[in-house]
Amino acid sequence: MIVYRKSEEECVTSDLVREVAALAGKMTGGARHDAATELLMETGRLEAGITDALFPDADGVNELTMAARRASIMAGHVFVSSWEGRAKDVAERASDLLMALEGISVMPLPWKIKTRIPEGFVHYGLFPEVYIKAAKDFYTAERPEEAVCIGLRSIGTSLSAVVAATLEDRGCRVRSFTFRPKGHPFRRKARLTQQLEGALKRLGKPFLIVDEGPGLSGTSFASAAKKIRSLGFKDEDIFFFPSWNPDASAFLSSEAREIWVRHEKFVSSFEELWVQSGRLAKEASVGPGLVDISAGMWRSMFYKGESDYPATHPRHERRKYLSEGSVLLKFAGHGRYGRKKLARASALADAGFGLPVSGLYNGFLKTDFVAARPLSGFEVNQVLLDEMAGYLAFIRRSFPASRGMEFDEFVQMALRNITLGLGQDWAQKAERFGEMKGVYAGGTPVEVDGRMLPVEWLLTKKGYKKADTLDHHSDQFFPSSQDISWDLASAIIEFDMNPMEQHYFLSKYSAASRDAVSRERLRLYMVAYLAFRLGYASFAAYELAATPEGPRFKNLAWRYAARLKREILWIAN
Repeated sequence: MIVYRKSEEECVTSDLVREVAALAGKMTGGARHDAATELLMETGRLEAGITDALFPDADGVNELTMAARRASIMAGHVFVSSWEGRAKDVAERASDLLMALEGISVMPLPWKIKTRIPEGFVHYGLFPEVYIKAAKDFYTAERPEEAVCIGLRSIGTSLSAVVAATLEDRGCRVRSFTFRPKGHPFRRKARLTQQLEGALKRLGKPFLIVDEGPGLSGTSFASAAKKIRSLGFKDEDIFFFPSWNPDASAFLSSEAREIWVRHEKFVSSFEELWVQSGRLAKEASVGPGLVDISAGMWRSMFYKGESDYPATHPRHERRKYLSEGSVLLKFAGHGRYGRKKLARASALADAGFGLPVSGLYNGFLKTDFVAARPLSGFEVNQVLLDEMAGYLAFIRRSFPASRGMEFDEFVQMALRNITLGLGQDWAQKAERFGEMKGVYAGGTPVEVDGRMLPVEWLLTKKGYKKADTLDHHSDQFFPSSQDISWDLASAIIEFDMNPMEQHYFLSKYSAASRDAVSRERLRLYMVAYLAFRLGYASFAAYELAATPEGPRFKNLAWRYAARLKREILWIAN
């Protein structure tokens, strides 16, 4: 099934160098810790983009990549000093970074680079401070005089810089490089140039492999360890620095399952450093005693029993904490990503569609938490349809996208999921879907809501409000930026609207937006939405089969499959 998509940005390299230098300049005069986080993130993005451009096939090193690596580690020093409250060191390290960036700016840079959106920093509440603690624990346990620190691009670029900086602060001599394991997501391999292999063979141990994962397969960590072992080092010379320590028996790769258990791991906890310490509550100016309602735990507040719970994938939810005084802290992203979501949340609140928002603190959006009840799919009424139509008209007006998804990627997702979810016969019936490029091209790219699920519509004392409005157009899943028809189709399907309700909903939307939605355009997006949701629900049902979420997603997959067949027949005829 295809449920993930690439999330990349293209930029002029010299422009990004100047942007990073501007961030470093702010740190020389003193700035909040979240500014140090943004500097770390953007410097790592610069390095990863440069290295990917210069070594697209096999990882290697040259003067420019080593200068970029050193710049990332300098940003790591700024970050570590900021976290530990050493203001003088922050200014000095930021000044050093500015000089390093000036040197990089006159080197032969690739004109443009592609950088991947760091999903952990943007969507999933990954905080680099946990790698400071992990590196300290490693140093206490091993007392190394030297170490080789390997970051796995892209996000491991920044995370490894934090580990390297922490160890250097303790007098450890660190040599550092980055790898990007390549290939199928479940069968990645680390490929190195002979020059880099030779350099690594001459270095001393230990080797520290740093990344956000592991993911479903575990192959990024495993492939890097396998490559280092092939250079003549032993398992006990290689340490893992992940963001969490899962049960390796769940990895999809048998090789990764075997390799994972052979290496010692150093991992720390966000809850310990930010929540239990009281730091998050203090910096967000909320009361103590934050209650974690992430990973589906919010459901216990709204439903009588677990049998009523809607399906949710725990690892795909944003971090959420509820404080005394009815304030919700929800992770929105570090740096410019969080600021963009703050602006969107504020616009929606001002328009009456979202909950009041009062700021962004270390990546967490601070909003009011009001008494409300999530809807079910059977609560369709005129007031709700009016509200949804007005909301989507506002989204279309207020959040245009500079570009949308390519039609080929859109079609590939739908037809692949139809083939795997319904069978080859149904894929043949859906062949006309791939001939509707003209219909697709006639749409207007919008930063859509992406999820018009009933559970995300709240009934409050002041009417209906939409939750989870900020970033489904920009996460690693479909839909990306699409015509608003994606959201219209989603609402019709998820609320199981009858023909009369559909007609009223679409007419109200068209009147509010002056966008006449043709039947053909709507049907195109209904097939695409159902194909994606069938893929997502099937994938989640498999991944979470051993948990209560597995049967919930399996039931959803059956429902989407049945409706998808109806829509395919409409297109075929």
